[in-house]
Amino acid sequence: MKKALEFGLNMKHDRAMATLNIAAGAMQKGRRQEAQKLLEEAKRLDSAGMMTDQIKMLKDQLKMPSMQKHMHNPNMRQRGKFG
Repeated sequence: MKKALEFGLNMKHDRAMATLNIAAGAMQKGRRQEAQKLLEEAKRLDSAGMMTDQIKMLKDQLKMPSMQKHMHNPNMRQRGKFG
């Protein structure tokens, strides 16, 4: 996606969609500041207002506290699939 932005997409809404997808990926990886910056850029590029709902949804998800991947009780013993 980033290479597509570097090589250049002609239409602004195409650039906005690609930036929105990159922001979603950054958010999944836990890079909140990068996702915030990319969302602002996507909002700026979305001149037609076609993606305002998606941008708002991702911004709301950024406001939520991030869950740890491995939140478990360390005192519990490890069990296998059939244990």
